[in-house]
Amino acid sequence: MYIVEFTTLTNPSEVSYEFGSLDEVKSFLEKNREILQSYVVVHKNGNIVKL
Repeated sequence: MYIVEFTTLTNPSEVSYEFGSLDEVKSFLEKNREILQSYVVVHKNGNIVKL
C-alpha cells in the first residue's frame, strides 16, 4: 500500500489518498500533474518513495 500526500493549486490544504500499487500511484500523478503543487509518496512501511 502507498499513500500520496499532496497539495493542489486550488487547495493548499494537504490531502492524502491510499493506493494499492505503485502503478496506481504513477497513473494518479500523471493524470493530475497539471494541478499538483507538491506531493510525497510514502510506502506503508514509512519509507518515502522517489519517482
